[in-house]
Amino acid sequence: MSSEPLLIIDNVSVNYGAVRGLVDVSLEVPESGFVAVLGPNGAGKSTLVRSITGLLEHHDAKVKSGSIIFDGADITGKSSADVVPMGIAQVPEGRMLFAHLTVNENLLLGASTRTHRSGVAEDLEKMYEMFPALTDRRKERAGFLSGGEQQMVAIGRALIANPRLLICDELSLGLAPQLVAQLFETLTRLNNDHGTAILAIEQNARMALSHADYGYLLESGEVTLSGPADELRSSDEIVNRYLGGASSGGQTTPDNPAASEVN
Repeated sequence: MSSEPLLIIDNVSVNYGAVRGLVDVSLEVPESGFVAVLGPNGAGKSTLVRSITGLLEHHDAKVKSGSIIFDGADITGKSSADVVPMGIAQVPEGRMLFAHLTVNENLLLGASTRTHRSGVAEDLEKMYEMFPALTDRRKERAGFLSGGEQQMVAIGRALIANPRLLICDELSLGLAPQLVAQLFETLTRLNNDHGTAILAIEQNARMALSHADYGYLLESGEVTLSGPADELRSSDEIVNRYLGGASSGGQTTPDNPAASEVN
Protein backbone atom coordinates (compact mmCIF):
# COMPACT_ATOMS: atom_id res chain seq x y z
CA MET A 1 0.00 0.00 0.00
CA SER A 2 1.07 3.59 -0.61
CA SER A 3 2.97 5.44 2.13
CA GLU A 4 0.63 8.40 1.58
CA PRO A 5 -2.86 6.94 1.12
CA LEU A 6 -5.73 9.04 -0.16
CA LEU A 7 -8.05 7.55 2.48
CA ILE A 8 -7.03 6.28 5.91
CA ILE A 9 -9.47 4.57 8.26
CA ASP A 10 -7.61 4.26 11.56
CA ASN A 11 -9.06 2.04 14.31
CA VAL A 12 -12.60 3.29 13.76
CA SER A 13 -15.39 2.03 15.98
CA VAL A 14 -19.02 2.97 15.35
CA ASN A 15 -21.98 2.54 17.67
CA TYR A 16 -25.72 2.52 16.98
CA GLY A 17 -26.73 3.35 20.51
CA ALA A 18 -25.43 0.43 22.54
CA VAL A 19 -25.00 -1.79 19.47
CA ARG A 20 -21.58 -1.99 17.86
CA GLY A 21 -21.48 -1.45 14.10
CA LEU A 22 -17.72 -1.35 13.55
CA VAL A 23 -14.95 -2.40 15.93
CA ASP A 24 -11.43 -0.96 15.52
CA VAL A 25 -11.56 -1.07 11.72
CA SER A 26 -8.46 0.08 9.85
CA LEU A 27 -7.97 0.23 6.09
CA GLU A 28 -6.32 2.37 3.45
CA VAL A 29 -7.05 3.38 -0.13
CA PRO A 30 -3.95 4.60 -1.98
CA GLU A 31 -4.02 7.49 -4.41
CA SER A 32 -5.34 5.94 -7.67
CA GLY A 33 -5.78 2.59 -5.89
CA PHE A 34 -8.51 -0.02 -6.34
CA VAL A 35 -9.52 -1.56 -3.01
CA ALA A 36 -12.28 -4.09 -2.31
CA VAL A 37 -14.08 -4.56 1.00
CA LEU A 38 -15.75 -7.95 1.12
CA GLY A 39 -18.23 -9.42 3.53
CA PRO A 40 -21.66 -10.98 3.91
CA ASN A 41 -24.87 -9.19 4.81
CA GLY A 42 -24.59 -7.66 8.25
CA ALA A 43 -20.80 -7.51 8.17
CA GLY A 44 -20.67 -3.74 8.70
CA LYS A 45 -20.01 -2.71 5.10
CA SER A 46 -22.83 -0.16 4.95
CA THR A 47 -21.73 1.28 8.28
CA LEU A 48 -18.23 1.70 6.87
CA VAL A 49 -19.58 3.59 3.86
CA ARG A 50 -21.74 5.82 6.06
CA SER A 51 -18.70 6.61 8.20
CA ILE A 52 -16.74 7.83 5.19
CA THR A 53 -19.55 9.70 3.45
CA GLY A 54 -20.92 11.51 6.49
CA LEU A 55 -24.24 9.70 6.67
CA LEU A 56 -24.00 8.11 10.10
CA GLU A 57 -26.04 10.88 11.70
CA HIS A 58 -29.01 9.94 9.50
CA HIS A 59 -28.95 6.47 11.05
CA ASP A 60 -28.61 7.53 14.70
CA ALA A 61 -25.01 6.37 14.79
CA LYS A 62 -21.66 7.99 15.46
CA VAL A 63 -17.95 7.28 15.43
CA LYS A 64 -17.03 6.26 18.96
CA SER A 65 -13.27 6.20 18.43
CA GLY A 66 -10.62 6.32 15.74
CA SER A 67 -10.18 8.67 12.80
CA ILE A 68 -10.96 8.99 9.10
CA ILE A 69 -8.46 10.95 7.03
CA PHE A 70 -9.07 11.94 3.40
CA ASP A 71 -6.34 13.66 1.42
CA GLY A 72 -4.63 14.66 4.66
CA ALA A 73 -7.76 16.19 6.24
CA ASP A 74 -9.58 14.72 9.22
CA ILE A 75 -13.19 14.08 8.13
CA THR A 76 -14.22 12.08 11.19
CA GLY A 77 -17.81 12.96 12.03
CA LYS A 78 -18.12 15.42 9.15
CA SER A 79 -21.44 15.67 7.33
CA SER A 80 -21.95 14.62 3.73
CA ALA A 81 -22.25 18.31 2.82
CA ASP A 82 -18.67 18.73 4.03
CA VAL A 83 -17.25 15.50 2.62
CA VAL A 84 -18.65 15.33 -0.91
CA PRO A 85 -17.12 18.61 -2.17
CA MET A 86 -13.72 17.33 -1.04
CA GLY A 87 -13.80 14.71 -3.79
CA ILE A 88 -15.72 11.69 -2.48
CA ALA A 89 -18.63 10.32 -4.50
CA GLN A 90 -20.79 7.27 -3.88
CA VAL A 91 -22.71 4.83 -6.04
CA PRO A 92 -25.20 3.80 -3.33
CA GLU A 93 -26.60 0.36 -2.75
CA GLY A 94 -29.92 0.14 -4.58
CA ARG A 95 -28.89 2.96 -6.94
CA MET A 96 -31.22 5.53 -5.31
CA LEU A 97 -32.23 7.32 -8.51
CA PHE A 98 -35.12 9.76 -8.82
CA ALA A 99 -37.53 7.60 -10.80
CA HIS A 100 -39.66 10.53 -12.01
CA LEU A 101 -36.66 12.42 -13.40
CA THR A 102 -35.11 11.69 -16.77
CA VAL A 103 -31.77 9.98 -17.26
CA ASN A 104 -30.26 13.35 -18.17
CA GLU A 105 -31.68 15.05 -15.09
CA ASN A 106 -30.42 12.29 -12.79
CA LEU A 107 -26.94 12.52 -14.26
CA LEU A 108 -26.83 16.29 -13.87
CA LEU A 109 -27.62 16.00 -10.17
CA GLY A 110 -24.07 14.75 -9.75
CA ALA A 111 -22.74 18.13 -10.85
CA SER A 112 -24.54 19.99 -8.05
CA THR A 113 -21.51 19.75 -5.75
CA ARG A 114 -19.01 21.05 -8.31
CA THR A 115 -17.58 24.42 -7.37
CA HIS A 116 -17.02 25.24 -11.04
CA ARG A 117 -19.78 24.53 -13.54
CA SER A 118 -17.57 24.82 -16.58
CA GLY A 119 -17.19 21.53 -18.39
CA VAL A 120 -20.41 19.98 -17.08
CA ALA A 121 -21.96 19.64 -20.54
CA GLU A 122 -18.79 18.03 -21.85
CA ASP A 123 -18.63 15.62 -18.92
CA LEU A 124 -22.29 14.74 -19.44
CA GLU A 125 -21.52 13.65 -22.99
CA LYS A 126 -18.59 11.61 -21.69
CA MET A 127 -21.05 9.65 -19.55
CA TYR A 128 -23.04 8.74 -22.65
CA GLU A 129 -19.83 7.72 -24.38
CA MET A 130 -18.99 5.54 -21.40
CA PHE A 131 -22.49 4.04 -21.32
CA PRO A 132 -23.81 4.12 -24.91
CA ALA A 133 -26.90 2.13 -23.87
CA LEU A 134 -28.14 5.34 -22.21
CA THR A 135 -27.68 7.61 -25.22
CA ASP A 136 -31.09 7.02 -26.79
CA ARG A 137 -32.78 7.00 -23.40
CA ARG A 138 -31.51 10.28 -22.02
CA LYS A 139 -35.00 11.84 -22.06
CA GLU A 140 -36.75 8.83 -20.54
CA ARG A 141 -37.65 8.64 -16.88
CA ALA A 142 -35.15 6.65 -14.86
CA GLY A 143 -37.92 4.54 -13.36
CA PHE A 144 -38.51 2.89 -16.74
CA LEU A 145 -34.93 1.68 -17.12
CA SER A 146 -33.70 -1.84 -16.47
CA GLY A 147 -31.69 -2.50 -13.32
CA GLY A 148 -28.46 -2.51 -15.28
CA GLU A 149 -29.25 0.77 -17.01
CA GLN A 150 -30.15 2.33 -13.68
CA GLN A 151 -26.79 1.25 -12.30
CA MET A 152 -25.09 2.93 -15.25
CA VAL A 153 -26.94 6.15 -14.43
CA ALA A 154 -25.92 5.86 -10.77
CA ILE A 155 -22.26 5.47 -11.72
CA GLY A 156 -22.46 8.34 -14.20
CA ARG A 157 -24.13 10.60 -11.65
CA ALA A 158 -21.27 9.98 -9.22
CA LEU A 159 -18.58 10.50 -11.85
CA ILE A 160 -19.96 13.85 -13.01
CA ALA A 161 -18.96 15.15 -9.58
CA ASN A 162 -15.32 14.56 -10.65
CA PRO A 163 -14.43 12.56 -7.54
CA ARG A 164 -10.95 11.54 -6.49
CA LEU A 165 -12.48 8.60 -4.62
CA LEU A 166 -15.44 6.65 -5.97
CA ILE A 167 -17.20 4.39 -3.47
CA CYS A 168 -19.31 1.66 -5.08
CA ASP A 169 -21.68 0.03 -2.61
CA GLU A 170 -22.83 -3.43 -3.76
CA LEU A 171 -22.51 -2.66 -7.46
CA SER A 172 -23.40 -6.23 -8.43
CA LEU A 173 -26.60 -6.46 -6.40
CA GLY A 174 -29.47 -7.88 -8.46
CA LEU A 175 -27.63 -7.72 -11.79
CA ALA A 176 -26.77 -10.44 -14.30
CA PRO A 177 -23.16 -11.71 -14.10
CA GLN A 178 -22.30 -10.52 -17.61
CA LEU A 179 -23.45 -6.98 -16.83
CA VAL A 180 -21.59 -7.01 -13.51
CA ALA A 181 -18.41 -7.94 -15.37
CA GLN A 182 -18.93 -5.06 -17.80
CA LEU A 183 -19.45 -2.56 -14.98
CA PHE A 184 -16.31 -3.71 -13.19
CA GLU A 185 -14.37 -3.39 -16.44
CA THR A 186 -15.61 0.21 -16.60
CA LEU A 187 -14.34 0.84 -13.07
CA THR A 188 -10.97 -0.64 -13.99
CA ARG A 189 -10.68 1.66 -17.01
CA LEU A 190 -11.55 4.66 -14.84
CA ASN A 191 -8.91 3.62 -12.37
CA ASN A 192 -6.22 2.95 -14.98
CA ASP A 193 -6.93 5.77 -17.42
CA HIS A 194 -8.02 8.59 -15.11
CA GLY A 195 -6.46 7.67 -11.77
CA THR A 196 -9.80 7.64 -9.95
CA ALA A 197 -9.40 5.73 -6.70
CA ILE A 198 -12.02 3.01 -6.27
CA LEU A 199 -13.39 1.55 -3.04
CA ALA A 200 -15.66 -1.34 -3.98
CA ILE A 201 -17.93 -2.64 -1.21
CA GLU A 202 -18.97 -6.09 -2.41
CA GLN A 203 -20.44 -9.48 -1.59
CA ASN A 204 -19.29 -10.73 -5.01
CA ALA A 205 -15.78 -11.55 -3.85
CA ARG A 206 -14.61 -13.23 -7.03
CA MET A 207 -15.51 -10.28 -9.21
CA ALA A 208 -14.15 -7.66 -6.81
CA LEU A 209 -10.84 -9.44 -6.25
CA SER A 210 -10.41 -9.95 -9.99
CA HIS A 211 -10.24 -6.18 -10.45
CA ALA A 212 -8.95 -4.77 -7.16
CA ASP A 213 -5.33 -4.36 -6.12
CA TYR A 214 -5.97 -4.97 -2.43
CA GLY A 215 -8.79 -6.38 -0.35
CA TYR A 216 -10.23 -6.53 3.15
CA LEU A 217 -12.65 -9.05 4.60
CA LEU A 218 -15.14 -7.51 7.02
CA GLU A 219 -17.13 -9.79 9.32
CA SER A 220 -19.30 -8.83 12.28
CA GLY A 221 -17.95 -5.30 12.17
CA GLU A 222 -14.26 -6.28 12.24
CA VAL A 223 -11.54 -6.70 9.62
CA THR A 224 -10.65 -10.38 9.82
CA LEU A 225 -8.35 -10.63 6.81
CA SER A 226 -6.55 -8.32 4.40
CA GLY A 227 -3.92 -8.50 1.69
CA PRO A 228 -3.14 -8.14 -2.01
CA ALA A 229 -6.11 -9.20 -4.12
CA ASP A 230 -4.24 -12.00 -5.89
CA GLU A 231 -3.28 -13.52 -2.54
CA LEU A 232 -6.82 -13.29 -1.21
CA ARG A 233 -8.19 -15.01 -4.31
CA SER A 234 -6.12 -18.08 -3.45
CA SER A 235 -6.57 -17.85 0.32
CA ASP A 236 -8.06 -20.97 1.89
CA GLU A 237 -9.72 -18.76 4.48
CA ILE A 238 -11.51 -16.69 1.83
CA VAL A 239 -12.50 -19.76 -0.16
CA ASN A 240 -13.73 -21.76 2.83
CA ARG A 241 -15.38 -18.97 4.80
CA TYR A 242 -16.64 -16.73 2.05
CA LEU A 243 -16.28 -17.91 -1.53
CA GLY A 244 -17.49 -21.28 -0.36
CA GLY A 245 -20.89 -19.73 0.38
CA ALA A 246 -20.96 -19.86 4.15
CA SER A 247 -24.24 -18.53 5.46
CA SER A 248 -24.31 -15.14 7.13
CA GLY A 249 -27.63 -15.74 8.81
CA GLY A 250 -26.22 -15.32 12.31
CA GLN A 251 -24.82 -11.84 11.83
CA THR A 252 -26.24 -9.31 14.26
CA THR A 253 -24.80 -5.95 13.26
CA PRO A 254 -26.99 -2.96 12.33
CA ASP A 255 -26.27 -3.57 8.64
CA ASN A 256 -28.70 -6.50 8.86
CA PRO A 257 -31.96 -5.10 10.27
CA ALA A 258 -33.65 -8.50 10.20
CA ALA A 259 -31.05 -9.81 12.61
CA SER A 260 -30.76 -6.75 14.82
CA GLU A 261 -32.88 -4.52 16.98
CA VAL A 262 -31.41 -1.49 15.23
CA ASN A 263 -33.02 -0.32 11.97
